[in-house]
Amino acid sequence: MRELFAGILGTYGQRVSCPESGKSWRAFVQPVRGQASQEERRSTALGDVDQRRWLYIGPADREVDREDRLLWEGQAYRVRESVLVPFGDAPLYCRAVLVRERETVV
Repeated sequence: MRELFAGILGTYGQRVSCPESGKSWRAFVQPVRGQASQEERRSTALGDVDQRRWLYIGPADREVDREDRLLWEGQAYRVRESVLVPFGDAPLYCRAVLVRERETVV
């Protein structure tokens, strides 16, 4: 199963990188869709805030945590939460929720 998942990531995954470590790898990143009534942006005294969250599914050997900043498609994201998802006795993949870093374009 681990080899199959690694092959799927290698073929269909999107390029993600961590600028602090200089490493890049393939993972799946997609928006988390909320209820239709939820707004994606919220106005604050300091301006608009993007409230969208992004689901990250990546290799177990590239575990991400709250201190990590990831780059994907020219945009920086911060890890809000993450967990290793097990298969049998070992982790199969890392699942995380990302939020867009405010006004950061790379």
